[in-house]
Amino acid sequence: MLSKHAKSLSLNLCRLLLWSNLLCSVAGLFSGFWWLLDLLNHFRPLATLSATILALPFLVRKEKTYIALAGIIVILNAGLMTHRVMQFGAPPTSLHSKNSISVLTANVLTRNRNHHAVLSMVQEHDPDIFVAIETNETWHKKLAPLHTLYPYRLLHPRPDNFGMAIYAKEPFAKELMTTEISHLPLIKLSFKTFTLLAAHPLPPVSQKYAASLNAYMHAIRQHTQNERKPLIVAGDLNTTLWSDNIRPLLETGLQPTNIWGWTWPTFMPLLALQIDHIFVKDMAVHSFDRLDRIGSDHFPILVTLTPLFP
Repeated sequence: MLSKHAKSLSLNLCRLLLWSNLLCSVAGLFSGFWWLLDLLNHFRPLATLSATILALPFLVRKEKTYIALAGIIVILNAGLMTHRVMQFGAPPTSLHSKNSISVLTANVLTRNRNHHAVLSMVQEHDPDIFVAIETNETWHKKLAPLHTLYPYRLLHPRPDNFGMAIYAKEPFAKELMTTEISHLPLIKLSFKTFTLLAAHPLPPVSQKYAASLNAYMHAIRQHTQNERKPLIVAGDLNTTLWSDNIRPLLETGLQPTNIWGWTWPTFMPLLALQIDHIFVKDMAVHSFDRLDRIGSDHFPILVTLTPLFP
């Protein structure tokens, strides 16, 4: 049993955490004035959950002030997230059909040496398309056994963390584009009945990087608006659905295939974020799965989709 003094300290800590939670939740509303405040927006799901948990001791004690404080935090964050989800809209669902396409995307982590785990994952799930993020020459050599499964490939190794490799079972026309500011790759693959954009912008850990991320998202927006085929955008976008950086995608018709599946970091679930995404346009979703660890700090994700028109 906790002593009276320990209980008092615990309650005071809960009060402090609730006030801090409210401050951060409100501060995120002013992210347009300072890029750093937008980092708070990523944690709105955590803010909602933590406020709910922190309210429990005050519900027992019937402390109306802190019950109301927790309620304000929950309503504010849940309301903002619900609004964002409604802005995007949800893609239609579908049954698996002969026209279905399975897409697996994974940030394999450049320094990850567990190449066998990645190979085993791809061989087990056998997706139609595999998008690998953070690949270098070593990774491309280690993934060479996939060449028998995937006769069509685009390999773009880089010595930094922004190389990509895309493996496909069907032929495609390829276009390697670079974005403003950072000149990072944005890869466009045109298949017979759909188009895929593979993306990996910089993380918004500085003002310069945040500006680069925003420019990258505008590049995705431009190519999305110009595309006439059903579209898939897949990769590590280094942002969440709740961030200001996602706004360029809001009016493009893109829809997230999943809302809550956190993907990074794998080793810290309490602070984890969903930054690996597969967005679709004119696609129906049959299934979404977050797969097991592969030695990376990201979880892979797998979706099965059906184009709404050829």
